[in-house]
This record gives sequence, structure tokens and C-alpha cells, in this order.
Amino acid sequence: MIVDEVCDADTHPFWDIKPKDPRLQKIFQLLCANPDNNQTADAIAETVYITTRTLTRLCQKELGLNFEKWRAQIKLLHAITYLSIGKTTTQTSQALGYSNDSAFIAMFKRMTGKTPSGFTALES
Repeated sequence: MIVDEVCDADTHPFWDIKPKDPRLQKIFQLLCANPDNNQTADAIAETVYITTRTLTRLCQKELGLNFEKWRAQIKLLHAITYLSIGKTTTQTSQALGYSNDSAFIAMFKRMTGKTPSGFTALES
């Protein structure tokens, strides 16, 4: 539910992750609908008929982020939703396309300052 609202909202209070550029909007919708999508930036750029260099420039200009950091923020929003509804770290990690729990936990901690289990403890 949280992810759906963020993906549909014009802005998000924590990050401005929804772009205005129509090409980035298509990529945003793709990543929101498929948070486990781990295609390279090259492959993602091709889906909207732009070069990786253009994708990089657009992300930096509109979002102030590189593509991978933007994708990580989208995954984090999904992770928070999944954890909030009771999914385990393993289930969440798999749903987001991480190769293992450790990679997911490292991303989560880097971006939130807490581990997923620390986050869910706050929820209780």
C-alpha cells in the first residue's frame, strides 16, 4: 500500500524519487511494478530508447542521484512495506531481487541506519 501511494504520488516527503521526465517516469513505473528487476542501467535505458549516458544525466538532473541510488531508494520503499506487513528478511530480500540476505541487510542498514530486524522491532 505504501509503495503504491508513493509510486502514484507527485512527491514523497523523504525523497523526491518520482521524476517528471516521461522517460524516467516509464522507468520509475517499471521499477515500482518489478522491484526485483536487476537489469543493468544499459538494459533499462534501452527500454525507453535512450543511452545509458542520457539515463545518467537525467537521473542526476532530476533526482540528484545516480541510477543505482535511485533504484535502491525504490527498493527500500518496497522493503519497508514488506517488512511492515510481516514478511521476513529472507522473503523481502528475495522479493527485491537480492542474491542473498546479507546484501539486502547491508543496503537496508546503509540507507536507514538500522537492520531490517531493528526496523521491525520499532514497529512492534
